Amino acid sequence: MLSKYGLTLLTLLSASLFAGTPSDTYHRDSRNTPKLQFEPSHSNRSALSGEALAFDFLIANAATYALPSDLGNLSLIKESRSLLGTHYHYGQTLSGVDVHQAEIIVPIDDENRVYRVFNNTWPVDEAPALAAFPLDEDDAYDVAWNDLQVRGELLGAPHIKQVYLPVEKGFRLVYLVSLWVAEPSGYWESRIDAQTGEVLQVRETGLSRKPIADTRVPYDGPTDDRHQSFARVAAREASKSATLNKRRTPANGTALTFDPDPRTTLMNDDLQDGSPAADFADAYFTRALLDIGNDGGTYRLNGP
Repeated sequence: MLSKYGLTLLTLLSASLFAGTPSDTYHRDSRNTPKLQFEPSHSNRSALSGEALAFDFLIANAATYALPSDLGNLSLIKESRSLLGTHYHYGQTLSGVDVHQAEIIVPIDDENRVYRVFNNTWPVDEAPALAAFPLDEDDAYDVAWNDLQVRGELLGAPHIKQVYLPVEKGFRLVYLVSLWVAEPSGYWESRIDAQTGEVLQVRETGLSRKPIADTRVPYDGPTDDRHQSFARVAAREASKSATLNKRRTPANGTALTFDPDPRTTLMNDDLQDGSPAADFADAYFTRALLDIGNDGGTYRLNGP
């Protein structure tokens, strides 16, 4: 599945190609840095290739994207391949915490040229000062659960991630809490301020690719116990994992096989693939087959 920014990149690329004359674009917010560049200038004097070339390009152009000269707040998060080349995705961090959806993508073609750059990083010198005792993950789960007033079954494993969220005057440390529940029905993402516990936003993200606004109706009744709900889901997940592992437990067996081959065993160089089957009878041996692949009762000869 493409991310929001991956779709944006494809849209911009397509629009530029149909327009006939590709042109660079820039962020229209406080950044004033390039957003999408076509055929950026770069001298590959060291004859680098692949990720080494992508990193060298970023080092040479760090000032253009308002990044530190050593790229200390970037890390390679994945590589992807397209018809035109290999794309190197670098994620941005602050004090080891991801900046939400902040990345820069450097595609390299098969001739070792940087032919596009898509930039969604943020100019930043250092992480903002934090409170002495910010919320931990358990606190954030409690805040999201109570705000949603969950009174239906937790349908899947919960998920939480701490990120820096770009805001008008810097960055805000938040938890992204995802809860899939039966009531209020939906796959909910709650953004919780990691220092104050304030609920910044709640969105339903399971019904469409584009998250929709909070559509909950007022509720004034009992809610489920979060810890018990989490424990039930953990038990279900553990049971499924155990069942899957049991189904995939390798099996042993036996088989009639040549060992090493009929000509060697029978010392008969005249044997051919088309020789009568009876000519091979004395060349078979019973051998043990160890660790046969077993996937739900389907056995495959992929063991040693």
